[in-house]
Amino acid sequence: MIIAVDGGATKTLGLVFDPNDLKVKGLGLAGPTNLTTVSKREIVSNLEKVILESCQSARIDVGELERGLFGIAGVGDSEKTTRFGKETVSRLTGRHDFQVINDGLPAYVMANLYNDGVVFAAGTGSVCFFKRGKRIERKGGWGWFSGDDGSASWIAKRGLNLATKEFDGILKQRLLSKEVEDYFNCGFRDAISLAETKTDKRFISGFAPSVTKLASHGYLPAISIMEESAEYVSSLINSLVSKFSGSPRISIVGGTMMAGNFYIDMIRKKIGHKLNIYYGYQVASGGLLHLMNEMGHRPTFELRDSILAQIDELLYRKSKREIRLFLNFDKEWKTLHTGL
Repeated sequence: MIIAVDGGATKTLGLVFDPNDLKVKGLGLAGPTNLTTVSKREIVSNLEKVILESCQSARIDVGELERGLFGIAGVGDSEKTTRFGKETVSRLTGRHDFQVINDGLPAYVMANLYNDGVVFAAGTGSVCFFKRGKRIERKGGWGWFSGDDGSASWIAKRGLNLATKEFDGILKQRLLSKEVEDYFNCGFRDAISLAETKTDKRFISGFAPSVTKLASHGYLPAISIMEESAEYVSSLINSLVSKFSGSPRISIVGGTMMAGNFYIDMIRKKIGHKLNIYYGYQVASGGLLHLMNEMGHRPTFELRDSILAQIDELLYRKSKREIRLFLNFDKEWKTLHTGL
């Protein structure tokens, strides 16, 4: 059995996989483990939950795992965070040979396998990767204060900014400011004060669906935010596509794709190339595929799609509360990725 874990700023998902019958045997789900935005205590707790839960559902002990890959946001950002990540995984698994890497490689492999191309990952934060030959390079990923353009945290911050303009009367309607009051469950001034003082990237990002909802209903200020997001995503992708002589594989991965087809179509129109869409909860499959490749089993898109379908089935057995808490959507998500 092998294990792959994907840890980010909103959720951590682990998969236990049997490379002999190509079946996902167990799945674990917990809160965030981003090494740069989450407390050490929370990181350890969530990693431990995911490891134990995925092994228990696969009906094996942690000691029975043969290989492991942990793709965790923040690995590689500094020596300190990287060391802590590796030490934590070793302590929780009892293994020093399990790989602890940045979550960018599993995201790329899940979306594009080992083909040359571009992958833009937009969840709570955002980052982009492109591959030519053997090298994978990173663009963006500057953090939610200086960057993370196009991400859920960026969309939420832009929504809060326009809400203040509504409140001050610069914009005529007060739809965003009402959503702010509903999300923060308090008056508008108190809500903005809380947003200013609560430097919780995940919490602030949770307001993004309120912005995308208004955009999908035709509210122009919210649409302008989504257009601005689409402009950034497409501009970065187009700048990287120009570096290829042919037509590279282009994929977008992440929770912002849950905004729906109206947002995806904004990006498609600006790119003009075939675009593949995936969701953030699917990234852990890239860790499994990378381990399989190292074991001498060349991964295919057919195997990838089989694993994604199995993840959906296992997730659908989770409680509605867990799905909402860790993945930020209802169980109706089950067929959303079909046909995108």
